[in-house]
Amino acid sequence: MNGSKVVNIVEVFFTWITRIVYLNVLWILFTLMGLVVAGLSPATMATISVARKWLLGDTDFSVWKTFKRFYSGSFFVSNMAGWIIATVGALLYLNYTILVSLGDEVFFLVPFAFYLIVFLFSMMAVWVFPLYCHYEGGLKQHLKNALIIGIGKLHYTLSIWVLLFFIVYISLELPGIIPFFMFSMIGVCWTWITMTVLNKLDEGKQGRFSLAERSP
Repeated sequence: MNGSKVVNIVEVFFTWITRIVYLNVLWILFTLMGLVVAGLSPATMATISVARKWLLGDTDFSVWKTFKRFYSGSFFVSNMAGWIIATVGALLYLNYTILVSLGDEVFFLVPFAFYLIVFLFSMMAVWVFPLYCHYEGGLKQHLKNALIIGIGKLHYTLSIWVLLFFIVYISLELPGIIPFFMFSMIGVCWTWITMTVLNKLDEGKQGRFSLAERSP
């Protein structure tokens, strides 16, 4: 490997490090601007949208202005999606505590049905935000398609969960990196895997979801 290639690799590496740190700071800032409860979902949606532009090869844009535009444009829809996911997740957790407290008194099929619902919910939750960033369409349609893709592309869905768990685990082991890398790394890796699937669906003309691709 000659010197110019090494320089190019180092330059690309530090360029991505800078992008990820900046995107992480924006995620934290805009999440706090929404008082966390109302800022978490739109900040996450904006992070995925910016990461999508980068992964599509578009780097000549103002990250601040673009992040702010995606944050504002998806504020209500992303919060609705986030609140739905949070509410269902809370209800599932409540049901779990009830099942644990009842112990052997519960009919043996009930836990199986419960864990099946948890499984399907986790499949849907991991795809709905990337779908909204990639395609035009309403939230109801994205929720349905998220479940379809989550099950149909199960190995990718499981890969996402494993990768996200790994990033969170490393971040908790090394908490000093959380303000600089954790949230944006989740967004970039999450987007990278989901875009791999969605681009294949687009290229294969498997447009069974009747949705137009969202412009970058």
